[in-house]
Amino acid sequence: MYVSSFTPNPAHGAELLACLWQGPVPPSLQLTTWLYMPGEPRRILFIWDGDDDAVAFVEGVLSPFGELTTDLATDATGLLASALARDLDACRTWLSNSGTPPDAVEQQVEIRRLGLESASRDEAIAAAQAWAARLAQERG
Repeated sequence: MYVSSFTPNPAHGAELLACLWQGPVPPSLQLTTWLYMPGEPRRILFIWDGDDDAVAFVEGVLSPFGELTTDLATDATGLLASALARDLDACRTWLSNSGTPPDAVEQQVEIRRLGLESASRDEAIAAAQAWAARLAQERG
């Protein structure tokens, strides 16, 4: 998955649109989201996926007509969704499915459980600091 930011050069808007619509699009290119950000100059954020042909297509179509930056990203929506749902089992499942080693999964679930069981933000911070100190001491 990729996250790209594109700021088109207004002087080349017509060329950009013509080239965007010209020729075949790689079958692997899957657009998830295309967002216009407020303000000037116009900036576009988009989330997409694809193989090397898709990367070359995106770069080849957009780069000549503005400033393009692209980063490889990991979709961790399920991990944040587990936090918002206060669902430790879903958190454990997401971490396990992402390839996190089993001992690290349990550590990550433990710190989240400490936060979940805390009565206040200050209590959660104190629990997190004690947890981090204990781990640092164990690692020695």
